[in-house]
Amino acid sequence: VRVLSRLLTWFWNRIYERVEIEGLDRIDELALTHTLVYAPSHRSHLDYLLLSYLLYYKNFMIPHIAAGDNLNLPVLGGILRRGGAFFMRRTFRDDPLYAAIFEEYLYQVYRRGHSVEFFPEGGRSRTGRLLPARYGLLKMTLSAQSRVLNRPLAIIPVYFGYEKLVEAASYLSELRGASKRRESLGDVFRNLRLIQQNFGTVRVNLGVPLELDQWQADHQHLSLDEQSAILGREISVRTNDAAHVNAINLVSL
Repeated sequence: VRVLSRLLTWFWNRIYERVEIEGLDRIDELALTHTLVYAPSHRSHLDYLLLSYLLYYKNFMIPHIAAGDNLNLPVLGGILRRGGAFFMRRTFRDDPLYAAIFEEYLYQVYRRGHSVEFFPEGGRSRTGRLLPARYGLLKMTLSAQSRVLNRPLAIIPVYFGYEKLVEAASYLSELRGASKRRESLGDVFRNLRLIQQNFGTVRVNLGVPLELDQWQADHQHLSLDEQSAILGREISVRTNDAAHVNAINLVSL
């Protein structure tokens, strides 16, 4: 983590004019009584690097991050895992045993008080609009809250506001009809040329936290599927409420 922090400091200084975070005061005291679950919008592969980096330098616990197994690449997968990532399949639907084992693993992480980060949208938005929340990890998180935990869970919506995305060119190609390319180790080396560009500023906003024990008590009359659907929408609303509109957004609009 210390090695990555130095590398990322150099990288951010090369491609960004400024990186800002707002809303840490909302979780300062909450972190003492709750296990924090970060639920960010997903715009870029840099999202999870930025959030972990900022939390590290603000003296908050670095979260364990649920990552798609498409990122479990040779060499890179090991580095990400040592930085907090745990890998998962894109779908559990056809393998109930895998789903049961993964749910128990997630519960044990929560039970031990580790912060966790996952993206409710499931994948990166190509347009900037939030995608509808997927319910798999939300349902597992609700199940964990209903079991015995040392501390209750609190979900923290997070909004990433970029002036320019590093994946902009590939997103435009996909929106024009090109198929999504699978990630590869070669992408890391090809993207080193990004340091020659200026990507403006980044704003990371933490929204209003949602204390899951109280929320679940208010919705206990609903089934787990119904709770997951309502919770997913509530997180999306709170994420949009934390949106930061920068000058580039306004000019583009």
